[in-house]
Amino acid sequence: MRKFWTPAKVEILRAEWAAGVNIQTIADMLGGSRNAVIGKAHRLGLPVHAGSLFHPDASRKKKASKPKRDRRVRIRRARASAPPNAPLPPPPPPGAAPEPLRIAFADLEWRHCRYSVSPASPHFFCGHARQGKSAFCPFHHALCHEQPREKPRPQMRSRFNFALTRARAA
Repeated sequence: MRKFWTPAKVEILRAEWAAGVNIQTIADMLGGSRNAVIGKAHRLGLPVHAGSLFHPDASRKKKASKPKRDRRVRIRRARASAPPNAPLPPPPPPGAAPEPLRIAFADLEWRHCRYSVSPASPHFFCGHARQGKSAFCPFHHALCHEQPREKPRPQMRSRFNFALTRARAA
């Protein structure tokens, strides 16, 4: 097996690293990969490279740029600042099917029930007030969702219980 890092290549690496040459350029000069150059520099204990994100000058450049806001924050702020629309009608009494408002897909808002009330195109939706985190009003939520059944807990078996059952059977 041929040894890649010869003393001559190590000296070239040290000189180019100190000069602040791009890591990929150093890798091309030496005939190796970028990761090989970074790994050898780390093992040699060379200082942080000027092009690195962890270089002290790089942090100053990053602070000067405008930070990006999180998408969820923008949506939350947009919802909070949106003017209130016309109030929705009160929810129907439980058990009674509500009269659908027949809202088109393009006109749906985050607070509308998304239960489709038309079997064919064009599709219209219920449009009543949603229930909590569900996409449907209370009536359609009850219609579409079934409560999870409670699973019976398996009987715990231990060596002691197993020995008792064998003794009783005998």
